[in-house]
Amino acid sequence: MCRVGVLWRFTADEAIIAIAHRTQFVGMLRSHQGWSVDEYAASVVFSELVGNVVTHSPGPIEIVLECDNQEIVLKVTDRGMGFRFSPTLPRNVLSEGGRGLFLVAQFAAAVQLDDARPGTTVRATLARKVPAA
Repeated sequence: MCRVGVLWRFTADEAIIAIAHRTQFVGMLRSHQGWSVDEYAASVVFSELVGNVVTHSPGPIEIVLECDNQEIVLKVTDRGMGFRFSPTLPRNVLSEGGRGLFLVAQFAAAVQLDDARPGTTVRATLARKVPAA
């Protein structure tokens, strides 16, 4: 049985501050009881979602990690003007950007977008760790 409810919460007036709190996020995942989350995949999802807020909607951010005893969900909320969730690779393979949402879609078990304008919440269900065979 895992702990149900909010496992970790982080808020800041400037999204860039959140990047330095990835270690705390991963630490909370490690301490979770009941079943394991793929820490690498969760770290990529965290980094890409927070990085997108820093790049496209600098300002306030709220990050919530919660469990409902069936899944662990990372929710990242900004105060921007919203966006369309299109998890595709850029057409130009040499492009320096445009891969973040694609990576989130690949590393998360599921992704949902709540576009409330102003403000957007991305809800990423974190993938469980696959037991070694």
